[in-house]
Parts: sequence; structure tokens; C-alpha cells
Amino acid sequence: MKALLDRHAGYGRGATSAMRGTAGIRIRGQAALDFLISYGFVILVIGIAIAILLVFSTNNSYTETSFCNPSPGFSCGYYFLNTSGAFSVQIAQVSGTTATINGVACAAAPNSTGDRPAYGNTAVSSNAIFYPAVGMGSALLYSGKANTYDMYCYGPGGMSKGIYGNSYAGYVWLNYTIPGYKSQTVMIATFNTKYT
Repeated sequence: MKALLDRHAGYGRGATSAMRGTAGIRIRGQAALDFLISYGFVILVIGIAIAILLVFSTNNSYTETSFCNPSPGFSCGYYFLNTSGAFSVQIAQVSGTTATINGVACAAAPNSTGDRPAYGNTAVSSNAIFYPAVGMGSALLYSGKANTYDMYCYGPGGMSKGIYGNSYAGYVWLNYTIPGYKSQTVMIATFNTKYT
């Protein structure tokens, strides 16, 4: 066996005992290096993967705190609130008929009876001062279809302006008419989002 080790290390029959002693160290050193390279590389890759998972799972607070809970008969698609207080939400309804939208409103709280916003567009009207320059959105909301509506959100201090990344919780009201019925105003969703 020793002769085999000596040949592997490059030492022939004429090698001195000092040379033979270093051959064992070289082989053990090579084994240690092979171990470090193969297992070390795997450990490094696993460590990087864990670090990436931790960064993305703890840094993605938007998905943890953002929601839109629609009332029965309605649904929320995408929605966002910018720092100037302008809120955009995609709304769909499934009443089986077309609804004429008379107004939409967003506020931080309902009034004391809970049937309208406490702040801002309390009448849920189509008055242009409650909507960004793009306007409210389509006046017709077909059953099973979605439209995007833009409005300003309001709180006790007026328009709900905020800082990028801060949370905002609010309510959305819809004033609509269905053929054969009088106009009605209902809270169609509660939501929580971050300013973008």
C-alpha cells in the first residue's frame, strides 16, 4: 500500500523517508481540499438560497397587509392608492343587469349610520371635485364585466394624502341605478393597501 501511495505522490523506489512522509500529508491535504470544494460549494449555494428567501419573504409586506373585501354581488380587481390620495379600483358586479353608476366614493370611515362615507364625497355624487383629472370612469357597469373607477380618498383632515409605503385602510361606496329601481348607495368594499 505504501508503494502505491509513493507512486501516486510521484516518488519512486529511490525516494527517501523524508520524501515519503510528505506524501501522506499531500494526500490528506488533497482530500481536505476536495471536501471543502465539493461540500463547501453546496453549503454556499444553500446559504444563498436561504438568504434570498428570507429577504423576499420579509421584505414583501405589501402582500401581507393588502386586501380588498367586496360586498356580495361585487368584486375588486386591482386597486392602488397614490401619495396624492387618488385611488383607482377595478370593480365588477353580477346583478344580471347593467347598472348606471352615479358616483363612487372612498373614505377612511363610514358615517354614523354606516350607509355613506363620513368624509369627502358624502353624497357619493359625480361632482368632478371628488375625482382626479381622468374622471370617475365609465357610467355603465355591465353584469359580469369590470370597470376601473378613479376617485380621491378622504379622511378627517380632508384628502387622504400619504407617504410612500405607509398603510391606508378605507371603504368604497357606489351610487348606482338598476333599470326599474331607484338609485341606491351601498358600501361595496373595504380595503387595506399601501401608498404607491
